[in-house]
Amino acid sequence: MSDRVKILSVTIHDCDVQHFRAGGKGGQNQNKRDTGTRVIHRPSGARGEARDERSQLQNKRLAFRRMAESPAFQV
Repeated sequence: MSDRVKILSVTIHDCDVQHFRAGGKGGQNQNKRDTGTRVIHRPSGARGEARDERSQLQNKRLAFRRMAESPAFQV
């Protein structure tokens, strides 16, 4: 029996991406722009959320990374 490692490839296109207003501290920019991002991988139920940065693209990258590192996705 060989010791083969299966490689799983998941892209952003395999996930649902939702944008929302971040809210909280940060002033008008957070209150009027949809910079918060949530990434959900439906097959595993894993989700990642980011509202740390001012940029929607940066938050999307961070949310995808958090989703990939979540325990639900690791299983």
